[in-house]
Amino acid sequence: MKEKKIFISDLLDHVGEEITELFFVRGMLNSKNRQGTAWTSVGIADRTGMATAKIWSEFFCDQNMELEEQVCEIFGKVDIYNGVPGISITSMKKAESFQQKDFAKSLDESVCKALKGSLSEWINQIKNPRYRALLERVFAKNADKMLGVPASVNSHHVYNGGCMEHTLEVVCMADRLAEHYYQMEEYPVNRDLLLTAALLHDVGCTTCYEPFPLSKKTVRGSLIGVALESSLFCVSYNSLLSQESRVSDTTELTHCILASHDESVGGVKPAMLEAIILHDANMSSIHANGYSTCFRKDEIWHPEMQKNRTWIYSSLHETVLYRKEVEKDV
Repeated sequence: MKEKKIFISDLLDHVGEEITELFFVRGMLNSKNRQGTAWTSVGIADRTGMATAKIWSEFFCDQNMELEEQVCEIFGKVDIYNGVPGISITSMKKAESFQQKDFAKSLDESVCKALKGSLSEWINQIKNPRYRALLERVFAKNADKMLGVPASVNSHHVYNGGCMEHTLEVVCMADRLAEHYYQMEEYPVNRDLLLTAALLHDVGCTTCYEPFPLSKKTVRGSLIGVALESSLFCVSYNSLLSQESRVSDTTELTHCILASHDESVGGVKPAMLEAIILHDANMSSIHANGYSTCFRKDEIWHPEMQKNRTWIYSSLHETVLYRKEVEKDV
């Protein structure tokens, strides 16, 4: 079995070198430049991240499209594209053997165990027996699945287990945000409703996203989306419970789940205090993790392209982000 020695995170150390290495081919896109010359953009990945490779031969473009979503042995030269390291591919073929651990970007087993423990603790805090019964039914089938998929395709928590990690971040943030309002006379926040919706708000990721390194939307992800899929989970699993155990009216719960997501991805405008709090908690987790992801990607930028990596444009935030330099002990 071939041992993988060069990972995506190592490419910057091999600029100008010809390498032969295994990478997962996420997808290919044929294009032509202004002169009409054909070339192919190849998305590659391993457990350390993702990068873009190029094929500059028209014949080679059509010949290798069947290698999409396969682990391939790639031969080529490491170059810099727009400040980011990539590979100019000379040849590629399907790998005869490889180690799965080299290509699955996942949380450590100990972290997954801790997350499952935290999930159980949050469920046990739900006092409403009908909400708790629904959560127990849903997560009995889907907790392990949430530890096997990312929370998004390319913007935040993009690793297997990211769905569960993000969900628990949102639950914790929502609970802390709502502390001030639990005893409010005018409209006390329903903690059981808030936490139940937070726990269920992204369960649809399990059927909408493929695991890393593929990290793409499934057919349901493209046609239905995580927001609606998560609300469908709520309704369908509730219908499986006995008449005595099921939530009698899922309208408020479904609204909170849908409202936690932005309208641009199938969500709705929050119309309840619980929904407002949950929406803000979800966006906080998304944007905070997305911020750190931007600068983690920035760390492999070529130093001559961006010597001062204090600023970087983020498509997720649609603005230029600033990172304060951290003083290190010498």
